[in-house]
Amino acid sequence: MISRQAGGQRISVCVRKRPQTHNECRRREADVVTTPNGECVIVHESKEAVDLTQYILQHRFYFDQVFGEESSNEDVYRRTTYPLVQHVLNGGKATCFAYGQTGAGKTHTMLGSSPRRPGLYALAVRDIFTHLSNTNMHSPLQVYVSFFEIYCGQLYDLLDHRKRLFAREDGQKVVHIAGLRDIRMDSVSSLLKVIAQGTEERTQGVSGVNPLSSRSHALLQIQLRGPNQQVAGRMWFVDLAGSERASDTREPDRQSRMEGAEINQSLLALKECIRSLDQEQSHTPFRQSKLTQVLKDSFIGDSMTCMIANISPGHLATEHTLNTLRYADRVKELKGQGGLRGGRRGKTSPKRNLSKSSSSGSSGLCNRGKSPPKKPKLGRQREAPLPATPTTRLATGGPIFCSTPKNSRYREETSARERKERRGEQWVRTSLMDHGAAKSMRAMTATALSLTLLLSHPIIELQQSDLSPQAVNTPTPS
Repeated sequence: MISRQAGGQRISVCVRKRPQTHNECRRREADVVTTPNGECVIVHESKEAVDLTQYILQHRFYFDQVFGEESSNEDVYRRTTYPLVQHVLNGGKATCFAYGQTGAGKTHTMLGSSPRRPGLYALAVRDIFTHLSNTNMHSPLQVYVSFFEIYCGQLYDLLDHRKRLFAREDGQKVVHIAGLRDIRMDSVSSLLKVIAQGTEERTQGVSGVNPLSSRSHALLQIQLRGPNQQVAGRMWFVDLAGSERASDTREPDRQSRMEGAEINQSLLALKECIRSLDQEQSHTPFRQSKLTQVLKDSFIGDSMTCMIANISPGHLATEHTLNTLRYADRVKELKGQGGLRGGRRGKTSPKRNLSKSSSSGSSGLCNRGKSPPKKPKLGRQREAPLPATPTTRLATGGPIFCSTPKNSRYREETSARERKERRGEQWVRTSLMDHGAAKSMRAMTATALSLTLLLSHPIIELQQSDLSPQAVNTPTPS
């Protein structure tokens, strides 16, 4: 759970892997995502080396919670959203985000597939009504719901025929949405009807992954109000737009590029706000986008946040899966056992013979192409810092993991080495090209020199008398 009493944290970052669809099974797509435990997710990326050798690159990520394809919406709710609901019932503010590639299961997580398999919306309202009916008999609280979207920086009410809305800030710097329609809820079924009505009004587009891709952020607000209409608790459910690039659409045009730019800008601003919330920074950059400006109350004061990153298991979506996990990993730098919690990468080369490498070859694998070490200077010497987690060498023929912890000097040195390697490879290619050009230039110079000498040499004209038999000295037969 992500309660303050248990973990003392204000934000939780979770990952959910959806099962393969029937179309993916029919196409025989490989499942490249594994969840060995409740905190780790591994992506097996197929790579090809320069010498056309096939190998598998393993990407390891660690989060607060990791849910496999066998997990249901009820399991996800109990371990991620239920603590947020309890916090709201105690008068706090909470926000739950669903992030990921289109078709990865965001809407299924939020809405569910059927009344028997409800999503986080219905499960949260069910617990809220149950709690209110049991505890607030004398001064009952009322539940109000509003549903709107943010599309290209503009707000539209999904419960009022896409009416244009405006976010205003009062003198106390509290953001209010002018003209937003609130509907009082009295049961879970009424909530599902309202959500179904708003979902039909949501902006959608066509992408190469999903024929009905959501191109806007959908925000569901649940408020608890007292008899005098004062707010006693607020919870946001945010179904973020698909995180794929605009170039992935079937027919990218100017509108698609604008949508993609607006989505990327809002997601970047959201990441920075959540990081500042977790690190308890004095300034929160919530004005960078309309999404973070509307959710300002979620980043200040006594608020709790949960992000659920949804990923696809198919190998065709490996790039999008890695982008989703990297985004979620950068939202919060998680620290676990040994001070390392996130962003580890390993590489498995089943077709390479690794037994030829020496005992120092394990570190040399990560530093391939590195220039020889510099000679030590005389004078005061300083011992080089050791990496936080050294390269681990497993048995011959097994995977080799190159751990790269985040926010460490070792990571910076590794990045510097990679840049040097790239510059070295570029220098080698340039040198080879220069060598070939120089060789061609030398051949052309030699040819030109030969022609010059031939043209400058005097031409000797042979007279007809010089070719007479008398002029030719021929030996006489004995």
